[in-house]
Amino acid sequence: LPQRVPLGRRVAVQGLCSASSAVMKVEFYRDGVLQATDTSAPYTWTFDTSGLTAGSQYMLMTRAYVGGTTFDDSLVVEIVGP
Repeated sequence: LPQRVPLGRRVAVQGLCSASSAVMKVEFYRDGVLQATDTSAPYTWTFDTSGLTAGSQYMLMTRAYVGGTTFDDSLVVEIVGP
């Protein structure tokens, strides 16, 4: 089931990695489109739901670059009305 996120809110999305000292960068995606890149801990991006449509769903994904390897994690969110 998708996580519910209120319309008109700014939600912090954080990329967590147990090998934090070896992380080169974390990328943040919405529906496969790069939204932000963070190169220093804590690895975060603000998902702004202003202007989105209540009832719509989005795939949020983080991609951590650790050495020569990437690690992906994703989550489906649903925008809910006020």
